[in-house]
Amino acid sequence: MDLLDLQRLHEGLHAGAQLAGVAIVAAGCGTAPHTIDTTTSEGRIATLKISPQDFNEAADFAVQSMLNSPQFTNYLKQYQKDNDDMPLLMLGKVVNNTTATINMPVLTERIAEKLMNAGVVQVTTAVAGDGQLKDQSSADIRDLELDDNFNIDTVQKRGTLKAPNLSLSGAIIQQEITEGRTTEVTYFFSLTLTDNRQGIAVWKGNREVGRQATQSWFGW
Repeated sequence: MDLLDLQRLHEGLHAGAQLAGVAIVAAGCGTAPHTIDTTTSEGRIATLKISPQDFNEAADFAVQSMLNSPQFTNYLKQYQKDNDDMPLLMLGKVVNNTTATINMPVLTERIAEKLMNAGVVQVTTAVAGDGQLKDQSSADIRDLELDDNFNIDTVQKRGTLKAPNLSLSGAIIQQEITEGRTTEVTYFFSLTLTDNRQGIAVWKGNREVGRQATQSWFGW
């Protein structure tokens, strides 16, 4: 190999190193944190797991289904006729039967908010099912009657809290099927609204959300 060949080899190795460096830098580049729209799938991370958009859509479905349900609307009309008021809703336990970690209030609080804004129910914060948001203050402030530092006339009296007329409960269930390199996951949102006086369901709703992905030869 003569001097010219050695020079060409050196130049080739140098150019290759530069390209490799550019590739490494490009691969290491990321994006700065930015705001996303959780109500749409556009620009979101594609995943087999439940997404915030799924909770939005499940909540919208549940509320529209309730408001269109003859049994639930008949219940509301009869309750308002008998009591001249809106029924009180309790957010009960919603079981997570999936492999994902789910904060259930993300779903139930949205349903409660939409029903309240529709003007059909009140929502109690004094009592709630497992995993739901509960305001302990309603009970704590009544214990102030034992504290001499507080004017007893300003302490909320016992026996004044209202028991809920309705309770929302249910489950999110996961079913997974794998065929070759393709995995399909289906999530079932199953919810029930119960008349607590009679223990009768006045509404039931089910919504399915499907995900499918095919694994590449090199992994996900």
